[in-house]
Amino acid sequence: MLNYNYARYLPERLESIFAQSYPVLEILLLDDASTDDSLAVARAAAAQAGRELRYILSEKNSGSVFAQWRRAAMAARGEYIWLCEADDSAAPEFLSHLLDSMGAEQPLLAFTDSRAVNADGAQVMPSYQSYYFASGVKTLAASKTWASDEFARQILTVRNLIPNVSAVLWRRDALLAALQSVPDLESWRLAGDWRLYLALLCGQPGTVTYIAEPLNTHRRHAGGVTARLDAAAHVAEIARMHAIAAQAFALPPTVRAVQAEYVASITTQLGAEPPPPVARRRKV
Repeated sequence: MLNYNYARYLPERLESIFAQSYPVLEILLLDDASTDDSLAVARAAAAQAGRELRYILSEKNSGSVFAQWRRAAMAARGEYIWLCEADDSAAPEFLSHLLDSMGAEQPLLAFTDSRAVNADGAQVMPSYQSYYFASGVKTLAASKTWASDEFARQILTVRNLIPNVSAVLWRRDALLAALQSVPDLESWRLAGDWRLYLALLCGQPGTVTYIAEPLNTHRRHAGGVTARLDAAAHVAEIARMHAIAAQAFALPPTVRAVQAEYVASITTQLGAEPPPPVARRRKV
């Protein structure tokens, strides 16, 4: 579990982990030098539930949630890893449904749809289906399993359509391999998750499974990373991801045109300057 100053949400998050119908081997709390009473709240919630937490504490804030992802993947001991954020929550059947759906044919990751709530817990969206449809992707209307490269081509070449990492269950060795292939992950501010998904799915064979039921609850904050990131930097990271995807898949002009349309729409929406051309990259 990844935490920075989310003490107010920790009881709900921990309760949703403790309540999972599939047994959890270990629960790691990675705290990135919180300045609130997160640790006291977590310890009290664990003691009340009679559960153990393993604490991995930062002496100073890393400045990158993706640095915490790397630390969590390296410290975990299970075959699968759930990088759940401390302000989100999940239905009790979240893990069991994902693991049941993954099968035995080299699963790399599985994820569910999510409902979205605001900082106070009021529902914003019952699911992300409207977002998927607005993105022109209809295949996420129903549960499905894809080959990894097919999923990446269909779902991740224009936008990141895995909106919340808390909805994802990773095969740990596959995640570690992907992290090793992206040594600059911590330099990404907005699209590091998207970057890592592509690295994982393009770098190794396997499958991706999606469950259309919103078993994850994604808490969206008005002052989140997307809101804080400079508009030009926001657009530039999207353009970098498009260049990486285009190189990895030798994307045809039709898809490159859709990418360009998306960058133009985001540029207009944010009032940013158009990004400069991105140098071609050889490796995903």
